[in-house]
Amino acid sequence: MDSSSYRESAEEEEVSLTSDEDEICDDSDEEEIYEKSLEALRTGKVYVKNTDDETLRCPYSPGRMKQSYRYRDLLQHATALGRGNRTSLEVGRHAALAEYLRTDLASMAPQRVERVRQFEIPVPNEEDWKELLLFPWTGLVYNLPKEVNERGVQVGPSNEEMRLVFRAFSPEKAETVRAETEHLGLGVVTFRRDFEGWKRAKAFERWFIRKQRGKEDWRSRTHVDSELYGWLARKEDYEGLGDQDAMASFLKKRRPLELKDIGMIIEDRDSMYEARLNYLLSTVGQRKFDVEKMMRAVQVAGERYDIMIGPSEKATFSKAESAPKSQSQENSLRLIIRKSSEPLNKPQEEEQPVKRQNETNQQQLDNTEGTKLEMAKNEKGVCDTD
Repeated sequence: MDSSSYRESAEEEEVSLTSDEDEICDDSDEEEIYEKSLEALRTGKVYVKNTDDETLRCPYSPGRMKQSYRYRDLLQHATALGRGNRTSLEVGRHAALAEYLRTDLASMAPQRVERVRQFEIPVPNEEDWKELLLFPWTGLVYNLPKEVNERGVQVGPSNEEMRLVFRAFSPEKAETVRAETEHLGLGVVTFRRDFEGWKRAKAFERWFIRKQRGKEDWRSRTHVDSELYGWLARKEDYEGLGDQDAMASFLKKRRPLELKDIGMIIEDRDSMYEARLNYLLSTVGQRKFDVEKMMRAVQVAGERYDIMIGPSEKATFSKAESAPKSQSQENSLRLIIRKSSEPLNKPQEEEQPVKRQNETNQQQLDNTEGTKLEMAKNEKGVCDTD
């Protein structure tokens, strides 16, 4: 907008505002000014939009050089003056303008567009972040020694010989791969299905890697040698390179494809333990319920028995039951009395053997004296005869 056009617009706005001010008294309060200004804006007596219908102007600040506001800037301007320390006329008009912008021209407010960035992140395959191995854990052995015998048949080590070679890893089973009757120089070692088997299988693979005779070494070798190569079977080993892959064909004949990692084994074990625990808890609860039921039945039977036998029979039963008890008490009393009298009788019992011994000794002494006296008499008689 050039300066001449701006002056013409400002003069027109001045006339419009002057006619509007005629309706508003000087002593009008802010509320009245607010209501009349808002009505003027809504009825079209006062214009806010510029001719381009894209920018806005402040009709209550015609002296300002800037008359091309964006919606947000004009709303900020009107809100600031509508709350400022100014005259009632300015405050009321700008407060009405701010309300008009928020309600009637809300469609001109810029829509907040959230910028959404699309990141191309490759989703990792489960087989990439999990070390999925053929289950049960299976070790593959390549380049087993072989030779042609006198009949022209290719032969090699037996299953038992192969198991003995890898006995340090405690395999459950060892097999050699054959094509009909010929030995192909390939072997398969199977380990236990549990965590211990997994540790043995990993040790098997690490041993070959340390010897630089792992899977990558087998694929990248440039010359024929007699060393054994080995690794743990994975999905690509099971699928193989086609029908001509003897190892893949052998694995497929054994069992369907099943891939697991050690985490799955632990989860399976935990699930098994949890199921077993739930079964035991359920069994214990059922046994407890059965015992309580039996105890209630015994209690009911006892109450019925008390009702069936009369008071007289009950008294007779009580008397008969107390008789053995009284006899037992009497026997106990006798035993106590006898034991209490034992210390008094014991000295007398101890004196009896001594007394008998003294009597025996006295009798022997008397017999000796009598014998001596008799011998003296006999000797005297002999002397008198002479």
